[in-house]
Amino acid sequence: MRKEQKQTEGDFDKINNLSLEQKKEISNLPYQVKERIEKLDERSKEEIEKKITELCNLDDATSFEKFPKRVREWLEKDIERILGITWKDLTSTVHGERFLSNTLRFFIFKLNTVIKP
Repeated sequence: MRKEQKQTEGDFDKINNLSLEQKKEISNLPYQVKERIEKLDERSKEEIEKKITELCNLDDATSFEKFPKRVREWLEKDIERILGITWKDLTSTVHGERFLSNTLRFFIFKLNTVIKP
């Protein structure tokens, strides 16, 4: 049990003590995802943009399961890379869930803003 508690505390430290570089990378995620979306075929691009706009209009911005599949996959990999912990570890703690909730809300509204012409 001590080992599990230490692991959780370590993950908590990784989430709460983000470096300036990590904060910049997280703030930059909507722009990175926008670039990836622009490289997709027109139909896929339109579907993703429509879904993102719907999420914002329905105030479902923190419901990660409702994000377009590709965007979810990109975000999982990027956030794991930036934080240095697995998605599973991140979502298994209250602090991780809170961090994700705030990050996803920021992300989806910012992405919706940057993809609009």
